[in-house]
Amino acid sequence: MGNLEEACELMPSSMRYERMMLRSMLRDLRRGEFSDESYVRAIHALPKPLKRMFVHAYQSYLFNRAVSERAALGIDTYIKGDIVIDNEQHIIHGADPDELEELILNFEAHPTAPLYGSKVPLAGGRPGEIERRIIEDEGVSFEDFNSIRVTKLGSHGMRRAIRFRIWDVDAHESQEGLTVEFSIPRGCYAISVLREIMKKDVA
Repeated sequence: MGNLEEACELMPSSMRYERMMLRSMLRDLRRGEFSDESYVRAIHALPKPLKRMFVHAYQSYLFNRAVSERAALGIDTYIKGDIVIDNEQHIIHGADPDELEELILNFEAHPTAPLYGSKVPLAGGRPGEIERRIIEDEGVSFEDFNSIRVTKLGSHGMRRAIRFRIWDVDAHESQEGLTVEFSIPRGCYAISVLREIMKKDVA
């Protein structure tokens, strides 16, 4: 556990969230009530927007794992069991595999991966096996995303496309190196494009 008193004294005032957590643990320590639950209370001492960010970050981590494994099967093709969405983020129901394949090739529909939550639907077939294995590997359940103890901290989850189209693309050399410009859809990340261009992890 270390020396919480000393840690709190040495912690810079600019690290206010860390100090909030330390003060919470110190209260339990001074009362002689320190336990594993003290760490949970330390997290709950943080502002709700920050705690929501932790949930979203974990959802993104799981989503990225699912995308990486699903993409290995091909991102521009329909795999039996895929849940496919259109460009308005609506799940496509009732289409046959050949129709879905054509929509995907024309960029009118997209295979998806789960942004895990309490009510997110999972795919079938091979994609579904991947999605179920990931959450099992993590040791979490869909109920864990309900967050009954803290209102408005849970998430129902959703399906998101495993690919997106870029446009307004331009690249030119400058004194600093190569400047790349492009536009992407809302909710997508430019860092994903840069990683593909540079073929390396981008911090």
